[in-house]
Formats: sequence, structure tokens, C-alpha cells
Amino acid sequence: MLPYVLTSAAVIVFFRRTRLDTRLWHTLIAPVASIVLLLGATSLPFNNFTVLIGASQGTALILEAVVVLVFLGGVALR
Repeated sequence: MLPYVLTSAAVIVFFRRTRLDTRLWHTLIAPVASIVLLLGATSLPFNNFTVLIGASQGTALILEAVVVLVFLGGVALR
């Protein structure tokens, strides 16, 4: 889900830089709405992670930390 959020942000940046399309709905309102809704949908699994994996809070924190570290590792390698 997070790559979709980044794609929506990229749409905003692209059209602000190039001015290829000046329609407000296409270049700002829809992408911002998409970012807000996708972040909301992404937060649900993180808030209920222990229920999803059927483990304790400590195990869930370790797994969430691993996800964040892998993401940051990927960003660093780019």
C-alpha cells in the first residue's frame, strides 16, 4: 500500500513541476484524497497486527520493526 501512497505523491509533484495538466481535480484533489484514504487503509493492519498474526504484542513489535528496517534498507540501497 505504501508504494501507492508514494505514487500519488509523485503525481502531485510531477504536475506541479511540468504544468502539463492544470485541472485541479486531476493534479491535486484526487491524489491528496488518495493519499489520505490509502494511509487510513494502511493503518488498519498495523493497528490490529497482533490479531492478524495471532501472536503477542512483543512478537508483533519485532515483526513491525523488521518491516521498517527492510524498508529503510531498501531506501538506503537505492
